[in-house]
Amino acid sequence: MTAENQILALLSADVLDRLTPHLEQVTLSQGSIVHQPGEPLLHIFFPLDCLFSITITMQDGATAEVGMVGNQEVLGLNALMGNSATTQTAYMVQIAGNAMRIEVQRLEEEFKRYDELHNLLLRYT
Repeated sequence: MTAENQILALLSADVLDRLTPHLEQVTLSQGSIVHQPGEPLLHIFFPLDCLFSITITMQDGATAEVGMVGNQEVLGLNALMGNSATTQTAYMVQIAGNAMRIEVQRLEEEFKRYDELHNLLLRYT
């Protein structure tokens, strides 16, 4: 299943073997919000066949879509860059489907420990 996400598919078998016990497949319905502004990011998502919408809330309360994340990408990497709580950004499921998710803390440990994962995610950003 992880091969459906192009980021996970690029990892060597060794790195993927270390991550697999911590990856959880989740089924997400359209309109589900996986992150609200002001809340800490608890999970990083690797979409398999779903599509996420990233929205930002303006000071006047208006919202605008600023990005989309599909199976070529990863959602929530800003948590690895020291920004685990966003004040204006929300993540919503635009197209229902499946994703692999992992706790931010677990991926952060692997990110710091192994050059392959570190380099791949930095290239992605």
